[in-house]
Amino acid sequence: MTAREEQISLAFTRMITYAAGCAVKTHDTDYEGVDLTIASSVEYRRILGPQFDLQLKATIQHKLLTEEHMAWPMKVKPFRKPVRGNDGKRHIPAYLGVLVLPEDASEWVVVDENRLITESRMFWQAASAFPVGRRPSGRRPSICRDVTPVHRRAAARHHGDCRREREVVVMGVAELDGYREVASTLTPTAVSQFLASGDWELEARQPDVREIWRLVSAGGAVQGRVLVPLATGWADFRQRFQETLESLAHIHDWDAQELYERVVGTHADLFFVRLDQAMTDGTIPFHQAEKTIEALYKMIRAAATTTASPAHPHRGRLPAGVSDFLDDDVRLGHTKRGSFAFTLVTRLGPPSAPDRNDDGPSRDLVQPFPRRVMETLARGLETTERVSRQWDESVIEDPGRQGVSAALIESLEDIVAPHLRSLNLSFAWAAAAPRPDVGLATIVFDRDVMVELPRVRERLVRQEEPPRQETLVGVVHGLQRDEAGPDDQDTASVTLVAEVRGRTRKVHVTLSDGGRGKRLCVTFRGVPTVGDDGAWGRTSF
Repeated sequence: MTAREEQISLAFTRMITYAAGCAVKTHDTDYEGVDLTIASSVEYRRILGPQFDLQLKATIQHKLLTEEHMAWPMKVKPFRKPVRGNDGKRHIPAYLGVLVLPEDASEWVVVDENRLITESRMFWQAASAFPVGRRPSGRRPSICRDVTPVHRRAAARHHGDCRREREVVVMGVAELDGYREVASTLTPTAVSQFLASGDWELEARQPDVREIWRLVSAGGAVQGRVLVPLATGWADFRQRFQETLESLAHIHDWDAQELYERVVGTHADLFFVRLDQAMTDGTIPFHQAEKTIEALYKMIRAAATTTASPAHPHRGRLPAGVSDFLDDDVRLGHTKRGSFAFTLVTRLGPPSAPDRNDDGPSRDLVQPFPRRVMETLARGLETTERVSRQWDESVIEDPGRQGVSAALIESLEDIVAPHLRSLNLSFAWAAAAPRPDVGLATIVFDRDVMVELPRVRERLVRQEEPPRQETLVGVVHGLQRDEAGPDDQDTASVTLVAEVRGRTRKVHVTLSDGGRGKRLCVTFRGVPTVGDDGAWGRTSF
């Protein structure tokens, strides 16, 4: 590296650093192989004033570039300096940056009256990623290639935030995989809707190509810009889209999982179910996972049924709209990292049309059915947890109003396992709809609550409407002999067309002969009905 190349690399780094609102610290000596220290005075959620050391190099040798990375040869002494402390003793992270300049020195910097252009590109690698424990002679550490040049990224970064420069370097494989997975799940439309619902403003849009959004503070200052690619058919779309998500995460100080939840949560309610139990390797038995998913489906179905029909007995035919909701609007989302938690996503549709009074003004919009289901679920879970700790007789008077049902409690019992310490349930409400007054805190079912669930369910069951006895007269639509039942009783299945509560219905009937004359047991919409022998004299085996 010539002195000219060295000064260009220093100037390049300073320009990018200052544009990002960070500071540059110089060093009088080069004992540790550090040319500059990049520092920020910004206070983030988990760190105050981050900084990192940077060893700079410059070259015009484009032969070191490959399609995926750059290989930079290093001598033993400069190699050893940045890797010192890789055993955990280093306090300030260290990085190697290599500026690749055009081979023609006249193209290093092009200046006219309107702009300054450089075709140089910076590549970097964390010193912690260098190979340690063997002589580096002849070894060329891989320098991750930044396909989008650093000087272009600065314009899209949060003003005053140099942490992106730092985190792009130190980002581990797991975090990269997280953003890659999120990028494969989300869509540009979902990201645009998320930006529009917050403090971001659409600055420019080229249909089917790109959108440029800017983040504006309360005082009107522009805090950052991001480019959202829309051309999904372009070869580099996935990579550009992933970079957009990384930029958003760093601007808001989120990780990949939180970014996903925020974007998805714009037009969907999220329900988190966390199993707190001993896990030596972060896994749970397969049969427990299967049972839990089935129980969650039963739980959502119970809440949807109560929402559509509060007095429904949760047996027989589902109320209108429940099946469509279960088939179309409920999804199983990403599992949270660091814990075994299921994520249920309920997508909100548009609000129902407002009712209008005769005088003209419209009433408030009716919340979408998926949102009402999730509110019912949250209210039912909160009530169940409360009455399991201290019984409240008023819940029995109108359980549907409280979102409680025997089916809901039964689904909770299905999740309970002997080794489960607690069941933690929480909600994240979509920003597209008003925030409800329930589900604002985590609902915890510990062992003391779990043991009370069967008793609460039994109290609800005892309050259900007792079976009614009715005599039905109609036309036999179908008759089929079944195999002998218990105690060698003869049985048959009969389909009867009859008037039931003013409507013509097909009633499925099971006939049995227990030695005491014929007895008829009918189930219509979950209501047991008993008819006498005389009424069915025309129906014989």
